[in-house]
Amino acid sequence: MDYQAPAVFASGPGQLLVELPQPGVSEAGVAAFIEVLESFELLGVRRFRRLSDGVIVDYDVDSLELKDLHSLFMAAFSRVSYAPGDSPGSTHVLPVTFGGSAGPDMSMASVLLDTAEPLLVRRVCRSKHIVRSFSSPGASALIEVPWAEAWQSHVQPGRAIKAVPAGSLTISSLGVTLISRSCFTNDYVVGRVNMDLLKVLPEIRIGDAVWLRSGKWSQPNDR
Repeated sequence: MDYQAPAVFASGPGQLLVELPQPGVSEAGVAAFIEVLESFELLGVRRFRRLSDGVIVDYDVDSLELKDLHSLFMAAFSRVSYAPGDSPGSTHVLPVTFGGSAGPDMSMASVLLDTAEPLLVRRVCRSKHIVRSFSSPGASALIEVPWAEAWQSHVQPGRAIKAVPAGSLTISSLGVTLISRSCFTNDYVVGRVNMDLLKVLPEIRIGDAVWLRSGKWSQPNDR
């Protein structure tokens, strides 16, 4: 799998030029790249303008930083360049604090899945996960789940939409998501990645392997 990154250049205030890696760039490839970018629904991006070998991105400098956009571009390029059957890329081992203030919805998630909290942690951490896609907000990595057959019927969206910080680990009917940047969601927040490893999240690409490791186990009153 070719993981050559798109080249990003500042072309004006609040404007970036994104050049896709050569050779092999086509109009269809650029169009697919823009379509994926739009699917991430990142607030602060005003417009995408297609070029023959890339895209010009107009954005609000007060809402977004370059690092946020860089992770968006890498995730989009990974998605359009990945083909089923490619060999997995990098392997990431991410320590996660489950429950307590790091995972306030752990109890609800365990009830919905009819699983004791320690067993839910074990099931999430016992196997290697492969990144299959990215989702909003901000190109967060969505990983496969080890018990997918009954997943959708048991994990319905929560009623409350709440703010969650970057690095949060959430559970939904889609699977397990590693939130790449602070956002609002009605997914169930069950844990948080070690703060020292937040910089790794934008580097995760489709086809990468992710191991989640339980760090400190937080009790509900650890707030």
